[in-house]
Amino acid sequence: MFEELEKYKLTKYKSGTIIFDEGSTCNVVSFVKKGCIKIVAYTNNGDEILYNRIHSGDCFGESLLFSNNQIYQGDVIAEEDCELYQLTKSEILDLMQKDQKFLINYLSKISESNKNARTSIKILTFKCVEDRILYSLNISQGKITYKSISDLAKKLFVSRESLSRSLHKLENGGIIKISNKNIKLVDN
Repeated sequence: MFEELEKYKLTKYKSGTIIFDEGSTCNVVSFVKKGCIKIVAYTNNGDEILYNRIHSGDCFGESLLFSNNQIYQGDVIAEEDCELYQLTKSEILDLMQKDQKFLINYLSKISESNKNARTSIKILTFKCVEDRILYSLNISQGKITYKSISDLAKKLFVSRESLSRSLHKLENGGIIKISNKNIKLVDN
């Protein structure tokens, strides 16, 4: 998708930079050429809630820019040094009219984003932490790779402590195997 974007301005952000504040208006779609972005919010006691992590090749703001409520629901932060192409609504619409490949890729990104949102909602319907873990494994072909237990806990919307207990319970029960930041369902 990036060959279509080469003529647009490339903006660089250092790791830790807040790119957009929660509550600010989304005026662009940002395409991540390099690096990693996280979207987070904070609880009343200051705990970070990870909404999304966007990697190189992905984009964000694609749903907000065309919605009636264009307000960011969390802080958008450069998790690593990153490079972003940032296109306005008119630039996106112009590119869609001129380039069918871009249009198809863009619609694919929106579809994937919606699918991920539905997955998060489904995860939240499970009250039991073990059920959240097993559901996540089932939709991930039986394997989850994680950066840290804290990040995985945020993705599953549980505390790190609850996740650790549940993982050990499932591993001791012979349901999963954990090794090298990978969780795998054990074949029966």
